[in-house]
Amino acid sequence: MVMDCTPWHQVANVPFHIICVLLVIDTRPSLSMLPEAMTTLGLVASTYDTETMREAYSAACLLVLLHQQRRKDDIAILGEALSTQKTAQLEILSQPTPSAEEFNWLGALVADLPGLQRVDLDQFLNADMIDVPPFMGEST
Repeated sequence: MVMDCTPWHQVANVPFHIICVLLVIDTRPSLSMLPEAMTTLGLVASTYDTETMREAYSAACLLVLLHQQRRKDDIAILGEALSTQKTAQLEILSQPTPSAEEFNWLGALVADLPGLQRVDLDQFLNADMIDVPPFMGEST
């Protein structure tokens, strides 16, 4: 309709709202439709060159830019979470493992509970309790 210059009272609203809806849906398939939606709104803005159309196109560009910036901020937060986790994991692995003597109270507890007397505490305490896979890129 735009290419035929067929007047339609919603010619600006529909493409603009589609862009807004695609941003709100915020899934990979919806975001993959954004380039076509932006192209359509750009075509409408260039065909019907009015102040309102230029504002609608600028606002849509700003919304996409803000969405992109939010995603970048989210990536930074996720990266920080992973680096914090890696640091915490290294701290845990660098701490000395407690010896069986430090858990004498646990042995007394097991002695007091008849069902737990068959548990081999030495095997439990000396077992490798942390079996953490290496991070990507690290060698074992």
